[in-house]
Amino acid sequence: MKFELSLLGKPLPVNRDIAGNKDLLLRELDCAVIERIHQYNRENNERPYDSVRGVFIEGSPVYENSGIMEKTHTQICIINPNCIKGYFSPLLPDSEWTVV
Repeated sequence: MKFELSLLGKPLPVNRDIAGNKDLLLRELDCAVIERIHQYNRENNERPYDSVRGVFIEGSPVYENSGIMEKTHTQICIINPNCIKGYFSPLLPDSEWTVV
């Protein structure tokens, strides 16, 4: 992708932070790489991916020397709608529990 963009005279996207946040939350490069993989598969008549999953390790350690970070999360993108076998309606909040 870097080589292709250089031939087109276009800059390589950059992952950036937001307002001094140490985590690179604007993931323009990561997005471009995933999109290029999909484009490559289409151009080469490869089977498209049904879904894409990303793990994002963010935030500070939850305790000293921890590998668990306070904002780590997983995101999933379903590309093939036939993979969705059902969905649910969100429950109403339970007043016995608080959100921290």
